[in-house]
Amino acid sequence: MENFKEIKDIEQNTYLSFENEMKDEKENVGSKSEDFEIIKLLGGGNFGQVFKVISKINNKVYAMKVSDLSKISRNYEERAVELTENEAKFLTVLTHPHIIKYYSSFKKDKYLYLIIENAENGDLESYIKANKKIGRHIPEDELWSIFLQCMQALEYIHSMKVIHRDIKLENILMDNNMTIKIGDFGTCAVKKNKDSKVENPEYLDAPYGNILDKEIMQYHGTKVGSPNFIAEEVDNYLDYDQKVDVYSMGVTFYYMCYYCFPHEGKKKMLWVIQTKCLKL
Repeated sequence: MENFKEIKDIEQNTYLSFENEMKDEKENVGSKSEDFEIIKLLGGGNFGQVFKVISKINNKVYAMKVSDLSKISRNYEERAVELTENEAKFLTVLTHPHIIKYYSSFKKDKYLYLIIENAENGDLESYIKANKKIGRHIPEDELWSIFLQCMQALEYIHSMKVIHRDIKLENILMDNNMTIKIGDFGTCAVKKNKDSKVENPEYLDAPYGNILDKEIMQYHGTKVGSPNFIAEEVDNYLDYDQKVDVYSMGVTFYYMCYYCFPHEGKKKMLWVIQTKCLKL
């Protein structure tokens, strides 16, 4: 059972927050696709889908992320398949109340199956769309609560010398208690030691367990992430560190407050200036 503590924001408002990490409780959820019954489709993209499922082994509800590895390798370089497979490795090690919980993973034919915690209340993007539909802005105390939970998760992720690289509305989930859960660790990377001059820099001191794989470090300096949330150094293929996650979180928080991206305002202002100049 988790312990709670009180934390305060910069205006001294008080919120409840998790004090300790969750215990890594092993569950026999099933190790093949036949062990699960699909309840409904939760979402998906070009290379995979996420389903709400129930385990035939223990009768509990989970989310099943199914990735089509053949489509990924056909549309991207083969390294993209390894990047997809790394998500299970990271989630095996990263255990925190505000990170989606990992249970199991397995392959069948061309598909990779990832069994994770089911976030009943969906993602922040869907939550914001629902609020916009009824003309409601998210209350300030709720905004701070979401933000602080996200930052606690990032603080933990970064303490493990890991960079998420795809913080955005769709990857911030909520359970049935409206507790924040950061998900989608398929584009994660391990921070390398900048001071190392050897060909394969050593990892910084962190309990990575089974993700001590030198190949993971090759993703540094690559353009990974989502266009509206990506930091400039990533967009320009420069060296970067965990600060890119903080930038993406800042963009996410801005959108939560104003229902638009910070750079949208700049583009609109530039358009106004250009239009006025053309009329002169």
